[in-house]
Amino acid sequence: MLMKRNILAFILCVLMVSSCFISCGQEETSQSGTSIVYTDNYQLNDRQKDILNIMNLSENFSELSDSQKRSIQRIEQMLCYLENKYETEFVYSGYIQKGINESEKLYAYPKNIGGRQTVTVKAISDDKFTDDFYDYSVAEYAEELIDEYLSTQFSKDDYRYYSSTNACDIKMNEIVDEKLQWKYGASNIIFIKSDVCNMDEVEKFAVNYAKFLYEHEIDGSHRINIMAYFPDIEIKSGICHLWYEEAKANVGFYCFFITTSTNFPRVYADWMKYELDEDGLGKLYKNIPSRHSNGESGMEDYSVEEFFSKY
Repeated sequence: MLMKRNILAFILCVLMVSSCFISCGQEETSQSGTSIVYTDNYQLNDRQKDILNIMNLSENFSELSDSQKRSIQRIEQMLCYLENKYETEFVYSGYIQKGINESEKLYAYPKNIGGRQTVTVKAISDDKFTDDFYDYSVAEYAEELIDEYLSTQFSKDDYRYYSSTNACDIKMNEIVDEKLQWKYGASNIIFIKSDVCNMDEVEKFAVNYAKFLYEHEIDGSHRINIMAYFPDIEIKSGICHLWYEEAKANVGFYCFFITTSTNFPRVYADWMKYELDEDGLGKLYKNIPSRHSNGESGMEDYSVEEFFSKY
């Protein structure tokens, strides 16, 4: 999800925050932070100076306004809260001051995994915060499980796998027999070359892939893209739209997700086979593949047993 907000963080600016996850239960935690001091002899650390430089503000604390002084100290206090709680370094992304209809927030991401996950910290009081950071090791574990499965189906040169966590409500020590108990969900995107799995074969792969996910109780949405070739464009942080916009490379896709919230679990499937030219390349009439593009498509839902029995 991409959201835009006008924020007051020293000066008015626009912060773009990328988020591919859903919070699944925020833990409220007390943290004794540095008291907010407005005296001109306050010593800024290197991180605070870097943030001020980004905002084109003075590194001299005495030259800042009272609002700016408070903000730069609150940012450090909230970053320290995250780092003390999770024992890892975080990088500042943005800050919103408390307003009439706005709670005080900090945006940051873990340095060790980059900007693929943005964490939001909300201030409950001067020294109490809540955040939506999940146990990243669980996401890493789930991705490794899936990638290991894919590597048994295809050569590493024939597929690309990208994942973006949506929700996580399980810790590593709670995983039993490689089952994530439907408490972890992600948007999983796979690109496969059409010479090893074409649109006539993708459903068979999708059914067996779904069986694997069901066995490991991994939730989420799953998209399989069949590609005539892999574009020479680097994909970062699971953002795949540049490959989707490579019209000739796209042959078709197969999407599915499994619902387990009822007594009768179901699988919802959605597929599209694009019209191809004489060279077997995609003929899309829009940059981004959609149901308005020319080609064959279908949408179905099945009971889990019915779907799994197809192959």
